[in-house]
Amino acid sequence: MNLTNLLAVSVIIFSFTPQINTSVLAMEIAQSSAVDYFEQGEEKYEQGSYKKAIGAFTQAIRLNPNYSEAYFYRGVARYKNQANLMGVIADLSQAITLNPKYIEAYYYRGIAFIDAQAYSQALEDLTKVLDNDTDNSQAYFYRGLVLSEKLGSHSEGIEDLTTAIELNPDYTEAYFKRGNAYYQLGDKQAAISDYNQVISLQPNSIDAYYNRALSYYQIQEYAQAIADLEKSANIASEQREVGKYQRAINTIIQMQNLSQNIMFIDNNNDLEANHNDENKAK
Repeated sequence: MNLTNLLAVSVIIFSFTPQINTSVLAMEIAQSSAVDYFEQGEEKYEQGSYKKAIGAFTQAIRLNPNYSEAYFYRGVARYKNQANLMGVIADLSQAITLNPKYIEAYYYRGIAFIDAQAYSQALEDLTKVLDNDTDNSQAYFYRGLVLSEKLGSHSEGIEDLTTAIELNPDYTEAYFKRGNAYYQLGDKQAAISDYNQVISLQPNSIDAYYNRALSYYQIQEYAQAIADLEKSANIASEQREVGKYQRAINTIIQMQNLSQNIMFIDNNNDLEANHNDENKAK
C-alpha cells in the first residue's frame, strides 16, 4: 500500500471514530464512585462505626443526589450515632421523597418521630408500614407504645401490643408495655399475668418485679408485693443500678408504713364493730 492509500485509510478511520459524550461518561463515573462510597458506608455501618459510615454515605450523596438508599442509611446511621433528630428525619424524608414506597424509611422515621415527641406523625408513619407489612411485629409494638403511653389510648394500645405478641410470642418488651397498659386501665390481674411472662422470659428484669409489686399492692397482696420489691432491689444491686435499687428500697419502706396504717385502721374498725355488737347484745 503506497503512502497515498495509507493516508486515505487513515482519513476514513478517523472520520468514523464515534464521539464520546463527556457528560454521560462523567455521570457514569460519578454513579460508579457513589456506589463505591455507599458500599464503604455499608461496611462501616455493619461494623458499628457510624460516624465513618455517615461520612461515606455523604460522599455517595454528593456524587449522586438521587441516591435514596444512601439517604436512608445515613439517616439510620445518624440515629444510631445519636445525632440531631431533625437531621435523621430530614434524611429519611428525602429517601421517601425519592422512593415513596420505601417502607423501611417510614418505619425508622416513625421511631425518630417518637423520640422527637411528634406522636401524630409517628402514628402516620407506623400505620403506613402496617398497611404494607401486616406481619411487622415491631411496628405494632411501637404504634401500641405511642397509643398507650404517649396518647393515653390504653385499649387501642393493648390491641396493637397483643398483635405484636401474637406475631412474636417471646416479645418481652411487648408483654411489659401491655402490662403497664393493663395497670393503667385498672386490670391489675392482667398486668400481673404479663409481668409474670416478662419474668419467665427475662428472670433478671428489675422493672418487671418492681411493677408486679405495685400491682400486688393494689390488690392488697402485701406480702407478695414486698417480696417482689426485695427481688427487684437484689437484682438492681447485682447489676449496680443504684437508682433502681434505691427506688425499690424506698417503696418497701413506704409500703410497710402504709400497710401498718391500713392494718391499724382495719383493727380499729373490727374493735368498733365488736363494741357495737356488744352494746346491741346488752
